[in-house]
Amino acid sequence: MKRIQTFALPFIYPSLNTILALHWVKRRRLKRTYQEVMLPLIKGHRLKPVTGKANISIFLHFKDNRRRDEDNYTPKWLLDVLVGAGILIDDDSKHVSSSVRIIRKKFHNFKSERTVVNIYARYLPGKKQLTTIRQRTLLPMPSRCGNNG
Repeated sequence: MKRIQTFALPFIYPSLNTILALHWVKRRRLKRTYQEVMLPLIKGHRLKPVTGKANISIFLHFKDNRRRDEDNYTPKWLLDVLVGAGILIDDDSKHVSSSVRIIRKKFHNFKSERTVVNIYARYLPGKKQLTTIRQRTLLPMPSRCGNNG
C-alpha cells in the first residue's frame, strides 16, 4: 500500500558549502550533534518503516528571500538519520530517490526556518516484517564464521 508520511523539522540542515568548509574533526562533531538532535525528533513523529523504494521530497523554508542553490542542500545527513531510525532500509539509489526544493519567504508564511519532508513509499503491513527491517537496519550482521565444535 503506497502512502505519504510528512514531518517537519524546526530548522534547516547545513548546506554542503558549510559542511565542506569545516575541518574534518569539526565536521564529524557537527554530524554527530545533528544526528543526536534529529533522531528523537524523527522518532517522535512515529514514522512507519518503508519497504521498497521511497521517493522523498524535501522542502526548505527559509526566512528570507535570498536565492540559493538547491544542489547545495544535499540531504545526506537527513537520510542517514532516517536509516538509523529504521525508517529507510538504506540510503542508496536502489532504495531512495530524493529531491530538494527551496521555498523563499515570499512563498510561505512561516515565521521561522523549517524543513518539511514528504516520504512517498510502501509501508510495512505487519509486526513481523517491522521487526525484520529494524533488525536489518539497526543491528550488526552476524558473523558467518563461528566455532564448529
